[in-house]
Amino acid sequence: MTSAGGVHCRLAGPGDAGAVTRFDPAFSPGSRERCLPDPSGLASAMESGELLCFMAERDGAPEALLFMLHDAAQGLCKLHRIYVPAEAGNAGEISKALILAALEILRRSPAMPDIVYATTRTLTPEQQQITLDAGFRMLGVFPNAYGADRSGVNGLTAYFFDGVLEKKRRGRFPLHPALAPFYEIAAAECGLETMEAAAPPPCDWRRDSRLPALEPIRAARFVEGRFGLLKSRTSLAASFYPFQKPNLLITNPEQTIEIFCRAADNIRFAAVIGERIAEPVDPVRLYLEISGILETSGSSYVEMINDAADISGVDCLLRAGYTPCAYFPCLKKHAGLRRDYVIFSKSFGRDIALSSAGLAVPYARFLEAYLSFRAKTQPPI
Repeated sequence: MTSAGGVHCRLAGPGDAGAVTRFDPAFSPGSRERCLPDPSGLASAMESGELLCFMAERDGAPEALLFMLHDAAQGLCKLHRIYVPAEAGNAGEISKALILAALEILRRSPAMPDIVYATTRTLTPEQQQITLDAGFRMLGVFPNAYGADRSGVNGLTAYFFDGVLEKKRRGRFPLHPALAPFYEIAAAECGLETMEAAAPPPCDWRRDSRLPALEPIRAARFVEGRFGLLKSRTSLAASFYPFQKPNLLITNPEQTIEIFCRAADNIRFAAVIGERIAEPVDPVRLYLEISGILETSGSSYVEMINDAADISGVDCLLRAGYTPCAYFPCLKKHAGLRRDYVIFSKSFGRDIALSSAGLAVPYARFLEAYLSFRAKTQPPI
């Protein structure tokens, strides 16, 4: 247990599940909150370590809660929800004390993660500003995505525990020139070295224009089971997207192409999580087709992530009309080091009048880089 701001903070256990569900309105019947487990599954989620709940108490009674998702294998946590009752009056102070206490508890833990990150998908912009005050770094924006930031900007911040950026990051690799403005901002935020931009290799994607007919399959349990099976057999070329499970599969009748996606219809959001491609295809046409299918299926915003060192993959995503919007150093653990990743987004018919005026400086710089890229980019071929 730690104390901060006159509040005692501790990591709650499965035995606290009843007190948590009674205190947090997200667990009440009819709640529209969808980011937490069903009350009946809360204790098991906490016991498994996949959900961490930090509780601020005063005189033994809950005063605030902070939830994190936890991926022990990847050394990642996601700051998922902060709840302070409206009547508390000093929500900002309590939230900051709870974040700092949670970081200290994690730092002392034998299973200390490398990184904790947060987005305004589930935190308000005010809460995200508190993460910056607590030592998180701004890494990007998600323009036009649905989230708590009603301006349509939305942001990504991350906290790196001691030595992660300095000792665990795989650095010094060729950087696609389109990523340079985003890397420069992230590098300034995180104290990273300068990296030179390199021209992408010649692209021969025009040679093979064949693409079989693809269609979506919405069967969440089947899709998740199929994804798990292929992942266990290491049959997926790409299968990394933190804290998301697929519920939609885009495939052809022969299943030589399988693209696993997460679609959240209530916020018209989709993310491409993994792929298995067993025949030669034009990747640019494939990515264009995927985004078209997701748009037809109801998504207004599609997101993909890609290894920053994969200069060819980055180039194909750019040619398919995806725009870089965030640069995340050390996101994925691989062979003893952590690799940088880039987040790409694509929005349909929902271009909000975005402006950097009045935004915090790191927000503004990322949004300006995004808007500058969009202004220079020709429509996809």
